[in-house]
Amino acid sequence: DHRDLHSFPTRRSSDLPHIIIMDEPTNHLDLPSIQCLEQALADCPCALMLVSHDLVFLRRLTHSAWQVTPDRVRRVFELKIASSF
Repeated sequence: DHRDLHSFPTRRSSDLPHIIIMDEPTNHLDLPSIQCLEQALADCPCALMLVSHDLVFLRRLTHSAWQVTPDRVRRVFELKIASSF
């Protein structure tokens, strides 16, 4: 519910989660909903673990990224948008 997202900044720090884990959070959202979600997550002081193919969304919210493949896990320090987008 988007109303719950807006309440993050006004909650006491003891009431906030320490980590939020989201799997493909932008799937099936329109642009205004994505922007609302981005703002709410950016305002939340907790750690984020995001799984997403939406590189714009990831770049706006993360400082580092990890790429997980069947063969390995590696840290990606800079998320780059492919020129084909």
